Amino acid sequence: MRTFFLSLLVLFSSLAHADIKPFNATEFEQKMQSGAAVVLAAHAPWCPTCRAQKPLLKTLSMQKEHQALTIYEIDFDSQKPLLSSLNIQRQSTIVAFKQGKEVSRSIGSTSSAAIESVLKTVE
Repeated sequence: MRTFFLSLLVLFSSLAHADIKPFNATEFEQKMQSGAAVVLAAHAPWCPTCRAQKPLLKTLSMQKEHQALTIYEIDFDSQKPLLSSLNIQRQSTIVAFKQGKEVSRSIGSTSSAAIESVLKTVE
């Protein structure tokens, strides 16, 4: 019985790190300065490509090899100055950063393999 509860605790603690978070400028800057692996996903609720990407990102982020990543979702409609500063011109854009620099970008990809290749660039 104790093993079962320990297993559940491990499972839930690992899932706690797998969320796609709403963009937070302060956290993002801290992570960029520390050199952490960060992924930004420009999302619009009206965009069918974004809706297809979101569950793929969520599933991939839960895989053990991607759990160290921080994935932020940027609202494409309300965060235009931020998007402009990152040269993100279209919704459904995924950008990966490592050591404070952009290392990969994908626009409009809805294949799990293509999105995973972006995530792998920051590992």
